Amino acid sequence: TLNPPDFTLSYGGDIWGVVSILLFPPLYGTLLSKNITRRGVWACVIVGLLSIVVFYPLHYLGTMQAHPAMYGVLLSTVAMFAVSAADHRRGGGS
Repeated sequence: TLNPPDFTLSYGGDIWGVVSILLFPPLYGTLLSKNITRRGVWACVIVGLLSIVVFYPLHYLGTMQAHPAMYGVLLSTVAMFAVSAADHRRGGGS
């Protein structure tokens, strides 16, 4: 349309933020590293969901300067690599 609603840009940013938190780290992590484990991917998804639940309300309350996806992607990626590294140290990489 010629006059889209004002919330369209914010809504699109939120949708792509959620996709980037939940899907980008496991997708690129498993493509770029053979050391990512199944438990690491699940840790990524769980931490990503938790970061969505925590950071998006804070963002809309105005207490965060950056978009929540910045923090969520970082936290979910760290969780994926940390759990995968712990699995490999234990000898149970799957």
